[in-house]
Amino acid sequence: MKIEPFGVEQWMNRWETLAVNNIAETCVDSLVL
Repeated sequence: MKIEPFGVEQWMNRWETLAVNNIAETCVDSLVL
């Protein structure tokens, strides 16, 4: 099965690590209590 690339996911993969304040993250990091 061939699935076309999802544009939003490609855009986020490119830019999300460069953001100073990433307010558009689709998941969260684990927290230690």
